[in-house]
Amino acid sequence: MKRSNRIAAVAATSVAVVLVLLALLPLVFGERIAQRVQVEVNRNVNARVSWRSASLSFFRSFPNLSLSLDDLSIAGAPGGRFQQDTLAAIPHLRVVLNLGSVIRSVTGGGGTQLVIRGIQLDRPRLSLIALEDGSVNWDITKKLETAPAKSSAPFAVSLHNFELSDARIVFDNRQSKLKATLAGYNQLLSGDFSQDRVTLQSRGSIDTASVVFVGVPYLSRVKVALTADVNADFVAKTYAFENTELNLNDLKLGVTGSAKTVGKRLGLDLAFKAPSTSFRSILSLVPVVYARDFDKVHTSGTIAVDGKVKGEYGDGAFPSFAVNAKVNDAAFKYDDLPLAARSIFLDLALTNPGGSADNTVAQVDRFRVVVGNNPIEARMVMRTPVSDPDVGASVAGTLDLTDLKRTIKLEGIDSLTGRVVANAAMRTRMSAVQKKQYDRMAASGTVDVSNLTVKGKALP
Repeated sequence: MKRSNRIAAVAATSVAVVLVLLALLPLVFGERIAQRVQVEVNRNVNARVSWRSASLSFFRSFPNLSLSLDDLSIAGAPGGRFQQDTLAAIPHLRVVLNLGSVIRSVTGGGGTQLVIRGIQLDRPRLSLIALEDGSVNWDITKKLETAPAKSSAPFAVSLHNFELSDARIVFDNRQSKLKATLAGYNQLLSGDFSQDRVTLQSRGSIDTASVVFVGVPYLSRVKVALTADVNADFVAKTYAFENTELNLNDLKLGVTGSAKTVGKRLGLDLAFKAPSTSFRSILSLVPVVYARDFDKVHTSGTIAVDGKVKGEYGDGAFPSFAVNAKVNDAAFKYDDLPLAARSIFLDLALTNPGGSADNTVAQVDRFRVVVGNNPIEARMVMRTPVSDPDVGASVAGTLDLTDLKRTIKLEGIDSLTGRVVANAAMRTRMSAVQKKQYDRMAASGTVDVSNLTVKGKALP
């Protein structure tokens, strides 16, 4: 056999042996790694954690080791307040582990730390709940009486990336009466988490996001995208945002500022502003318009949107914030509908001096729109939205429902006619309505509806 052939044969044999070892080693160590993970989970987490199967592979993240858990479930601990609740259901979780740390951990040679390089979650379903007294279902870390020695730490995080795919997250804060639902959430966070200071790159998108605060929908099935470069100082626990842009449908917001972890609270100092002055941007947040043929809508007019958030959030703390939106002499029209909504004005402000979500004031100083030949004007203010909503509102104008049908595409409505004439004002608290204390409800003016006809899928 020629020398070159012998070298080729030895090389091929070596490669084959390495490949066989790479295939066999996960089978040899797989059960021990899974058992080790289960022990450490039980040691650190006060919850019911289980999975259907666990597997190891060298080939997915070579030269690191890939640990996969299928049908992972995290539920409330037995006897606890959230024992009936499932915090997380994850069909597939993959953790990338440093190979050297795995070998040392299972053989007991030279250290016990498992070094985590990456985490990927596929289609996770998370349900985050905060009760009226402030108890939260995600606080599942066991309180250790004494801190473990550094040499016995079970995990060391040296992440290079964290990835979510097609996540669904529900955040239900019953104390603040705030509920947010995110569907189709994809997130990629990359950077070297092992460093004390690092620039993290965050790229996220959400197919639909809905936010309801004290029964009022502030976002309804809005498409969200967020790109951010975050200068993180893990020692000081501070995070400064650079090159950050938040997209809500067609509305783009530039974000600046920082966040800081203070115990169990999150300190915020953020400001945002819409760089675009096109009315189309804020019109995209109106569900009835955005949901159907928004690409066929022509707009005119200007907007201004800005806001800020400052203070601590969590454990009885609530930050101050201010959000302002102004629309000036705007209009919109569909290509295939005969009428335009025009002469649109809006002056909206959401403010809170901090301390409690109940200090929020939502105020519309002016809203005006002309549909057909008829102007409509309205004002509204709402205070104490959490404890007992105090609402005052007024409306004046005429709405021809036939003109409305010729201006906006109303889903599920085939026929709409009639006329509404209003010149009315009211002021009341929700508690008065619930207790039927009509003497405590102030109302004046008239609302007249005539010749009303509605026909559609719900009313055939």
